[in-house]
Amino acid sequence: MSSDKEKWFSYSAIRFTAEQVEWILQNLTTFEAGRWPKEPSGRDLENPDSAYSTGSAPEELTGTGDYFTKTYKVYSTGDKASFVKPALIAAEITARMDMCGRDGEMCRQYYEAERVELEISVVNRVKAYISGWNRRTISYWDWCRRKRRS
Repeated sequence: MSSDKEKWFSYSAIRFTAEQVEWILQNLTTFEAGRWPKEPSGRDLENPDSAYSTGSAPEELTGTGDYFTKTYKVYSTGDKASFVKPALIAAEITARMDMCGRDGEMCRQYYEAERVELEISVVNRVKAYISGWNRRTISYWDWCRRKRRS
């Protein structure tokens, strides 16, 4: 298992698993600002200039000519503005937390202010509810009642 500092997910990898939801909540203010968190390797995907490699070809390639000295594109933002994907992720998580009412707000406060005095069981319950590929069709309170029974 990687440490929290090494966690990083691309947009295409987001499936709202428990680990990804935790990472998104830790970086929610960055997402709401329309930026994707920086990769632990230090590559800045927000800066288009950093998405290009201007060095020589990889060591395993040998040969001469322009093919090995050109600049090659590593990442593509597609046809959307750079803030769209982070904003979509932030909106989805926020909508899911809003379904949890005051518990969702407490969870948000926990990650924004890193307040340890909040009841961790509430935070864990909210994270479990908002995890998953789709939003839940059952209300948060009904879901909590069912969880207590099982």
